[in-house]
Amino acid sequence: MTVDYAGSVTSDFTDDLSGETSVGAQYYLRENTITTASGREFPVPGLETISSAAVRFAGEDFIENKTLGVYVQQRIGWKNRVFLTGAVRADDNSAFGENFDFVVYPKASATWIVNEEPFWNLDFVNTLKLRGAWGKAGQQPDVFAATRLYAPITGPDGSAALTRSNIGNPDLEPEVGEEIELGFDASVWDERVAMEFTYYNQTRSKAIVAQAALPSLGFPGVEFVNVGTIKNQGFEIGVGADPIRRPDWNWNVGATFSTTDNKVVDLGGLTPPQFGAPWAGQRHVEGFPVGSLFMKHVLSAEWDASGNLVNLMCEGGDPISGGGPPVPCDQAGTAYRGQPFPGWEAGMNTSLRYRKLTLSATADAVGGYVKCDTRVGWTHMFFRNTRQMNVPPPERDPILAAYDQFGGGTCQIGLVDAGFAKLRDLSMRFDVPVEWSEKFGASTASVTLSGQNLFTLWIAEDERFGHPVIDPEVHATQGRPTYANVNAATHGMVAYIQDQWPTYQRITLTVRTSF
Repeated sequence: MTVDYAGSVTSDFTDDLSGETSVGAQYYLRENTITTASGREFPVPGLETISSAAVRFAGEDFIENKTLGVYVQQRIGWKNRVFLTGAVRADDNSAFGENFDFVVYPKASATWIVNEEPFWNLDFVNTLKLRGAWGKAGQQPDVFAATRLYAPITGPDGSAALTRSNIGNPDLEPEVGEEIELGFDASVWDERVAMEFTYYNQTRSKAIVAQAALPSLGFPGVEFVNVGTIKNQGFEIGVGADPIRRPDWNWNVGATFSTTDNKVVDLGGLTPPQFGAPWAGQRHVEGFPVGSLFMKHVLSAEWDASGNLVNLMCEGGDPISGGGPPVPCDQAGTAYRGQPFPGWEAGMNTSLRYRKLTLSATADAVGGYVKCDTRVGWTHMFFRNTRQMNVPPPERDPILAAYDQFGGGTCQIGLVDAGFAKLRDLSMRFDVPVEWSEKFGASTASVTLSGQNLFTLWIAEDERFGHPVIDPEVHATQGRPTYANVNAATHGMVAYIQDQWPTYQRITLTVRTSF
């Protein structure tokens, strides 16, 4: 449920100076209620209700989150080409610790439409708008991160009892991000070519990090605390053009590209916490991207004449930060193997229209990150039913054999460069002539045939030790996240794939009419 109120008052102070004052309030309520029931061991055939089963199970969850925010904003315009804006917003959320009341986020921005200045004399440039902004925003904790929880158990003689579950943190605050954005919008040659550019630099302070709960407190697992500082910076660029613009013909193309450079700056003295599946080796480590993967990395190995592995060399380094010159694998620590989210993203779209017929296509690509494809790792290491795991030396890959020899986990073997490019959408639309649609009593009508996810144009790593990588785009945490990895799951940082379907391909025929 969402309730919004917004009000604005505009005024002209002078002929050149105008203003707009805005105030507003927002209230969000989100509730999730989950009830499950199941039964097994029915006494006779024909019984199908759960109540008739000999063994019955039931479960129920109720999760609620509330946010209340208020804001005030003042905008000032000068000669309708220079605009300054300042605002303050205050938020309170039910997931905050009980000792924390609310948070205040300020912001300021400026825009200058340069091409409307009297001194402007570049006729081929139709629009040039410079913009800059500074502000703060927040990310509230997960629903139960600040709450002390107990779990029901069976006590002595079958009695009901409670045990400690989640320690909680009454002082838990939201993560706060402070960001600067600088950019411009421009169009040239009768607005046939348009361009947008934005550079951003963000620092997230009071980042929520999971630390091991002190054993003396008697609670298992982790406690979420505000100690981290994280930096993000990068740029976004978009270009669009109309090479053909005629009454019967129209062709436009567009492209986008963006980068993200992410780094953990400070952990407040905490030991780098590990989250997600333990065999994935994901940690928050100062100087590296958030949720980076650290694990032993075999650089070289070979078979001798007797079929024994020799010259096993791994990337050196300490068990936390990794890196360093090659050392024998039995002396090696973990090494940085990559980040779990894309370092760059790109997209391209085009549309060609001839009278009533329009053809469109959209493609996108991502790269600069890795994933643990456990469908590959488990097939090699656990089920051991791949060709490479069943051929004798020296045909067997020595690197794979090295991981197997020192007990390397499924993630080392299934770690893949997750970059890919896909044709997202291909469509053909026909706008029915008015005289045709009127015969059916409609004023307008169109027919569209489209396909989504039809082709994978590029995969950075399509196989691993001979076993295919099905779809690098898919990733998810298996099952419901625990308190130890709920923050990572929420922010999409869990870097492993297990038992998920590949992205669906779809063909759609759509008819739209209006009367």
